[in-house]
Amino acid sequence: NNVVAQYEGAYGEVGVNFNRPVYQAASNTPDVQVSVASGCNDFTGDQATPNGSGATGTEVPIPSYAQAGDSSDNILSVYQPSTNRAWEFWEAAQNSNGSWSACWGGELDMAASNGVFANGFGETASGISNLATEISEADVASGSINHAIGIEVLGNECDYYIAPAN
Repeated sequence: NNVVAQYEGAYGEVGVNFNRPVYQAASNTPDVQVSVASGCNDFTGDQATPNGSGATGTEVPIPSYAQAGDSSDNILSVYQPSTNRAWEFWEAAQNSNGSWSACWGGELDMAASNGVFANGFGETASGISNLATEISEADVASGSINHAIGIEVLGNECDYYIAPAN
């Protein structure tokens, strides 16, 4: 009932996989510098801490042609099949020297992850990975989506969250 009310209150607008670009990094994609944007919390983590903590580190294999999503969230997601690792960033921006900055982010080991970032990491405010909810070409080709999908109901009635959101 709550989702229906939000849908009706938002003039019938719902987004699925909306403006969330995902880039695949080849095994030889060079790492680029990633920093925390001014005024934001550190998501890169202590370099002595393994990235399994959810921290991205400061070197990420972002393809040279990557662009953040064209919205106020400026989402950027990168998946590297050779390492089975994924990085997600919020308010991502490419700097003039080719490095990137973001206001929030996280890294996941996609082979071991349940799709939820450690508390305090990840691109979404909920901590749930965008990549874990993406509808892929393989999903479409199979005619079946056998995983959770992310939906966005546009409106201002989002005043709660449900686990596993953190």
